Amino acid sequence: MGNKNKGRHVGYPAREVAMRVKRDIPVHVVIPEDQYIDYADAFAINYSEEEFIITFLQLQYPVTVTQEQLDSIKSAETLCIARIALTPRRMETFAQAIQANLKNFAEDLAAKQQAAATSEASEREKE
Repeated sequence: MGNKNKGRHVGYPAREVAMRVKRDIPVHVVIPEDQYIDYADAFAINYSEEEFIITFLQLQYPVTVTQEQLDSIKSAETLCIARIALTPRRMETFAQAIQANLKNFAEDLAAKQQAAATSEASEREKE
């Protein structure tokens, strides 16, 4: 009878080893200069017990020249430009990051609008 473990690593699964060894490892984000950015104008989120899948979509606008062509369009397609799977824990972190960024965006926008209004009012007073 041969060895069942022949050719396989025998020991702890990598995840168990990683959980026992506590160490911070710096992570450097690398975004290639030629990384393409797609504009997503729609998305869908599906989930199971194990993961969330976010599908980013881009509407494919039909090209029309005449009103007749426009009237003949029955539907438009959306193209899947990316699909990302996240664990429930990562999805929670992702949602928190989105909420924090939206809050910061709204605060920055409000500050810019206030500054513009103040500047405009100041210009009117000078006249």
